Amino acid sequence: MNSINRRNFLRGVGVSLALPSLESLHAATGHKSTAQRFVCVATNYGMNPGGFFPEQTGADYVMPTLLKPLERHRGDLTVFSNLDHPEVGGGHGCSNTLLNGVELKDAKENPQRLLSLDQLLAEKIGRDTRFPSLRMGSGGISWSRAGVRLPTMGNPREIFAQLFLEDNPKLKAKRKQYLSEDASILDAVLEDTRTLSSRLSRTDQKKLEEYLTSIRDVESKIQRRAEWIDVPKPKASPTVIEGDDEDFVDLAYPYNTSVMYELM
Repeated sequence: MNSINRRNFLRGVGVSLALPSLESLHAATGHKSTAQRFVCVATNYGMNPGGFFPEQTGADYVMPTLLKPLERHRGDLTVFSNLDHPEVGGGHGCSNTLLNGVELKDAKENPQRLLSLDQLLAEKIGRDTRFPSLRMGSGGISWSRAGVRLPTMGNPREIFAQLFLEDNPKLKAKRKQYLSEDASILDAVLEDTRTLSSRLSRTDQKKLEEYLTSIRDVESKIQRRAEWIDVPKPKASPTVIEGDDEDFVDLAYPYNTSVMYELM
């Protein structure tokens, strides 16, 4: 019989909008598939529709101007048109709603509605990687289950360091210590809330359970981060982030765009 530990069980039965992936169920198949990836690129200034969307339907469409660089990938490419978020306003700021279709003002009573597609997929396919999701760029289109807009990384050098540069033994030991302390704090919080639960009304117990679910989620993330500390990082050439002027290239949008694609 396959066992499932407490953290994974609680993560699976906790208050959620969609059931997260349970590692034990995947392990039961005896097969570990290649890591899957989901990439979303937000273009705040949009695209010229006439140069982006094909005029024809089907596989034999004429490749529009902006997609011509992808011609050799035609067999692996599908272009969707007429997709929209009808309840979201226009303007550059609407890119914030790209992955959830919900404006902040419309989710005050239920912030979980703001959960973005990339973070939902990170729960499903990001559990076997060092970083469940990478958010790159100057803006933010990712939202957590708690309705919090997640920060991004805009410096290619910092991203490269996280992905490919090994920490020294002293720093690794410090990271382990911090994670252990965080786990101890969470254990204490969980113990206190169990004692409190019996004295609460049914409504307050529901609110408390939602809070506990978020705590258990953090607990699971701490466990995964600890497991990855001693796993060697992949090797990559630093030439991908080299430039003539460090201050310039870190702020130059055209440079950063191409480098971000290389890092992905």
